[in-house]
This record gives sequence, C-alpha cells and structure tokens, in this order.
Amino acid sequence: MNDIQKNEGYQPYQAIQYDAFAEDVQAVSHIKLLFIIARRWRMVIGLSLIISIVIIPFIWLIGRNYFETECAVRVTPIISPILFRDFESDIPMPNYENFVNTQAALMSSNNVLNRVADELNGKGLEFFEGEDNYAIALKLAIKRSKIVVEPVMNTELVSLGMKTPKPRQAEQILNAFIRAYMGVIASDEVRGGDQKLAILEEKRRRMEDQISRQREEIRRLAEEYGTATLGGRYEMMLQQVVSLQNEATTLEIQRMSLEANIKMSEGQVSQQLRPDELLGLRNTFVNSDLTMQTLSADLAEQETLVLELKQVMVADSDRLLQQAAVLTSLKESIKQREREMIEKFNTEFQAAMVMNKQYNLTDLKSQLETNKEYGKRMLDTLQKANHEAIRMGRKQLTINNLQEKLARMKDIANTVNQRIDQLQLERKRPARVTIAYMASSVPAQSMKIRFTVIVIFASICFSSMLILLLEKLDTSLRSPEDLASSAGINIIGTTTSPENIDSAMLTRLLAEDYRTIRANIGLIKPNTSKKIIVVTSPGIGDGKTTFAVNLATSFAKSGKKTLLIDGDLRKPDIAATLNLPGNLRGLQDLLEGAEPQRAVYTMPLTGIDILASDRSNTANALDILARPDTAKTIRSICTHYDHVIIDTPPLLAFTDAMLWAKIADGIILTSFVDRTCSSAFKEAVERIGQIDTTLIGAVVNNVQNNDSYRYSGFGYDCGEEYGIVGWPLKEDKDAALLLATQPQQDTDPKT
Repeated sequence: MNDIQKNEGYQPYQAIQYDAFAEDVQAVSHIKLLFIIARRWRMVIGLSLIISIVIIPFIWLIGRNYFETECAVRVTPIISPILFRDFESDIPMPNYENFVNTQAALMSSNNVLNRVADELNGKGLEFFEGEDNYAIALKLAIKRSKIVVEPVMNTELVSLGMKTPKPRQAEQILNAFIRAYMGVIASDEVRGGDQKLAILEEKRRRMEDQISRQREEIRRLAEEYGTATLGGRYEMMLQQVVSLQNEATTLEIQRMSLEANIKMSEGQVSQQLRPDELLGLRNTFVNSDLTMQTLSADLAEQETLVLELKQVMVADSDRLLQQAAVLTSLKESIKQREREMIEKFNTEFQAAMVMNKQYNLTDLKSQLETNKEYGKRMLDTLQKANHEAIRMGRKQLTINNLQEKLARMKDIANTVNQRIDQLQLERKRPARVTIAYMASSVPAQSMKIRFTVIVIFASICFSSMLILLLEKLDTSLRSPEDLASSAGINIIGTTTSPENIDSAMLTRLLAEDYRTIRANIGLIKPNTSKKIIVVTSPGIGDGKTTFAVNLATSFAKSGKKTLLIDGDLRKPDIAATLNLPGNLRGLQDLLEGAEPQRAVYTMPLTGIDILASDRSNTANALDILARPDTAKTIRSICTHYDHVIIDTPPLLAFTDAMLWAKIADGIILTSFVDRTCSSAFKEAVERIGQIDTTLIGAVVNNVQNNDSYRYSGFGYDCGEEYGIVGWPLKEDKDAALLLATQPQQDTDPKT
C-alpha cells in the first residue's frame, strides 16, 4: 500500500469532486452510449452491411406476392358546398367530416356484417375456412386490420380494402360489404329524414309562440314611458340624483360647521384678542378723552416753561421751584386720569364683548335651524328621486333581458327554419351516399421491401449493441473516472485534449491544468518533502515526457528553482522535445564525474535547469543507474534545487523507473485516454507498492474539456486567485507549455 493510501486523513480535492458528481455520471450515461457508437460508426456500418447481404436474399427468394383489393362509396355534401365548406381554407367543415367518419364506422356495424355474412354464406370462400360464424369472422378481420374501412383524406370517399394473395375472393367480400351498406343506409335515410322533419316542425311552432309572448311582455313594460329604450331618461335621473346628493352633502357639512361654532361660542367667556390688539384699542380709548388731551397739552407747555426757566435762573430760585412743582402736579393728574380711563375701558369692553357674543350665538342658532329644515326637505326629495331612478333602472334591465331572450329565440328559430329547408331540399336531391366504384385488385407493394427495410434497421441495432458490448470489454481508459474506479488511485490532475478546442483557449486551459496539478502535489502530506519527483507511465505513449517538461515549467514559473532530469537513457527525448543543442549529455557527464555547472543546461526562456541525455548508453543504462554512487550524485545536485523532476522509461517495460523511484521522494504515474490499458495501469500501481517509495498519484492526459479536473472547472476563473504565484496569464504561451498538445513524441518509432 502506498503512502497516499495509508494517509487516512487525506482525500485529494479532485477525488472529492468525483464523488460529488457520481450521480451526474449516471444521468448522462445514455449520451455516452451515443458517443461510443459515433466513434465506431465505420464498424457499425460494415457489420450492418454484412448482416443485410446475408439475410436479404432469403427474403426475396421465399416471399409471396400479395394483391390490394379496394372499393369505395361516395359521401357528398348535403345541398351545396356553401353549407359545409370553408372557402378560405378549402377544408370540409367539422359536421361533414363527422358524418363521413360515422358512415365509415357504420360499414363495420353488426347490421351490415350480418347482411354480408348472409350473402357470402355457402360460397366456399377460403377466407372463412374453419369459421362457423361469418359475422364474427368479419368483425375480427376488421379489428385485426385484415379488412380496412377508413375515409380517404381530402376526398368524399370512404374506402374498403384488403391485402391477400387471393384477389377474387377479396373482391367478392368487399362487394358484399358495399351492397349490404347501401341497403342499410337507404332505409335509414328515409326513416330518419321523416323523424327529423317532424321534430323540427314541432320545435318551430313552440319557438314562434315563445317569441310572440316575449314581444307582448316588452310592449307592456314600455307603455309607461312610451318607449322600450330608457337609457336617456335613466341618465338624466341619475344626474339629478347625483346633484341632489352633492347638495345634501354640502348642507350636512354646513350643519356640522354651525354646530361646532355654536359649541365654541357657548363655551367661550369672551372673545379673545391678541395682547397687541387689546393694547392698541385701550390706548386709542384713553387718548380720545378730552381731559387727557387738555392735561397732555398743559404738560407739554409747562415742560417747555421749566426748561426755559432753567436756562435763565438758578436752580434754587422760588419761581423755578414753583413751576417744577406745577409740572409734577400735572404729571400726577395725567397718571390719575389714565388709570380712570383704563378702568372705564375695561368695564365698557367687557360689556361690549358680552353683547357681541350673545348676538353671534343667536345668529348661528338661527342659521342652524334654517339649515336643518332645508336639509330635511332635500333628503325627502333625494329619496324620491333615488327610488324613481332604481325603479327605472330595474325596468330597463328587465326589458334588456327580455330583448336578449327574444334575439336568441329568433336566432334559434332561424336555425330551425334553415334546417327544415335543408331537409326538404335533401329529399329532392339525389342520394347522398352512392357507390364510387366496386372492388378491383392490383398487385400490392411487395412485403419483401418492408422486410428488407426491417432487416436493415435490425442489423444496425444489432451492430450498435455489439459495438457497445465490445466497448464494455475494452479495458482502455476513457475518462479520469475510469482510472479512479479501476485502479483505486488518487488523481492529482488532468491535461486537456486539443480536440475541438481553439489553440488560444487550449493554452489557457493547459496552464490551468498544470497549476491544479502543482497545487494538488502540495496538498498531499504538506509536512512531507516532495522535492525529487519521478514521472513514469505503465507503457509507451502515455505522455510522461511531455508531462514532465510541463510540470517542471510550471514549478519554474511559480518562482521555484527547478531541475529537469532526462532519466530515460534508453530513449532520451527531452533535448529533442525542447530543441536543445544536439550534443548535450549532461546526466551521463555528471555521473562520470563532471562538475554540475558544466553538466546542467539552463533554458533562458523558462529558467529551467536541465540534465539532458543522449543515446550513447542505451545498452548499459541499467548498470549506470544501479551503481552505488549514482543515487549519491543525484541527491547531491538536488540539494541546490526546490524541485527536481525526473523523466524515466515506462515502468512495465524496464526496471529503470524503479531504480529512479528509490532515489526520489515520490512518483507520479501518467496515463493517456483511449491508449492506456486499465489492467496495465493497475499492474504498475502494484509494482510501485512493492518497493519503499511514495506514490503521489496519477495524471490523466488527453482528457476532454468536460472531464477536466482543473480548478476553473468548478466555477472559478483562471489567475492568481488559487495562490499560485509567479505565473501571469500573459506568459502562458510559453513554448514548453504548448508541448502538452503533442504526447505522440513520447512514442517509440520502433513500436
């Protein structure tokens, strides 16, 4: 068991997504079946042709010749196409189509079948061989479609048909049907026409009586107003009611306003004035007093005299003192008079306010009584007008209902009259149902053609089922889910197939594929070093070299110092894949003692250090890797790097990968959709489990875009949101990254 399987607490992100989408896989299984058939369409067509070529000749050799026997009756419209056809569409009206269908059903009724059985009894027809009851035999033949009775579309014909190898007997049977049906329809038409005419005549009489009563009732209701149309008068009445209602509403509002004013007047002691208004009235009253005016004039004159004396006399002169005393006396007199006038104003003002309040209250009560009396008369008038409007409206409604009933009765009466006229005309016209032509036979379309078509269709179905069975037995991987379910290994990522994808979009998708793989590698046991990683595959052509180059490029783009080692000494491809100089053999030089600086080649575009190899050690590759100092030398140079990616030969073909795995910290298995065998992959996993190494997980190459495991496939955009630093999208067009679209370079030309 590998380290990933031992780690109970870890489940890769993409494996979790696989479990979440297990139900969706089942939901689209039928679509996958169609894709399988479409992929192997050449095999389906070839196998179908072989089956058809083998079976179809037998059908044409043993098939019997059949004849089609047919007769028909003609069902014409009643009188004229005007009554039964729509000229715009030129399609028979439903009543005519229903009549034709009814006649077709009548041909297979018991009445007709009994007449046919009586006519054919004793004629020794092979059709009735072994049958005791001919009528039942005919009914079963119709039910099993041996005898077909059906209207002919877009015609006036109802046909009867048979397909048998005995045309003369078929003609006898169908002619007997025609004669029996014509006998039944002729008697039914005469009897039915008389019954219909009698019923319609009685109905017309009743309708005329009802129309007469309705007219008399309308005339009686319209006598009061002299007309049956009361719309104008009713509108005038409604306008009068609305006008009276508006006036009543106005009176009610006035009444409520008067009552409110009366309550306010009764509860108010005196009319309230603003202080400034009250002060102005009081000042006006005081100033209008003659005494106050005289005292004010004397005061002004005395003040003038005192001022003049102060200017010519000393302050303590007797005259000045005497005039000052007079001035003081005048001021006191003015104040005393002002107090008296204010008291007089207050007394007179209160009395005036009481009188004014009483007058206003009396006036408001008088207005209220007038309003109530007028409002009472207004309500009486309104009630009478409203009652009259309702009565007139009900009468108009009754008249309208009677008029509508009268109109409907007239329509029904017209329809009845028309139908009576039609029936009377039908009696004068030729027979509606006539024989179009008697039975005749022609060679039928051979059943051989039908069986041939059936064989071709069946061969295609059989071939498709066989292809699906072969697909089921095919153990090649079809999707990442197949790998996860068959090998029981964690999938750390996928690379997108270039099929049906634009080249510009493919670069972006591949960039995100390797971001996802790089991130998932870091998620596996984060505390454990994954510095040296071996990339291998079960067999040849699984895209391991392309994956190793792109994984190293991805690590380098993220800012990590990365070394890429071409560990496949048997068929080294990295130098040719990256267009490196042809004489590079850095790995062999390093193992032979060369300085690391001379052995390592640095790519200027991506910043990857590369230990390339050549084909000079193909024969002794295993001996070189098995030497004791090889592991020491590799681990020594790896101490200078953050990540080391080693490309190795296929695991099941050579043991080189196992030797490299003992040097590395972990191993990644690559696979290729539609190329890697699931059993081979499972065997590779078992071999890795036998040695002391860590299986990091599997990578599936050439996966359809819908099955990709990249993070953006789960609803996120590409970019640095994943925590992958140092790889902006503008650099995704790196030549090394585009090599993921060329896994065939991993294939050995000799194979």
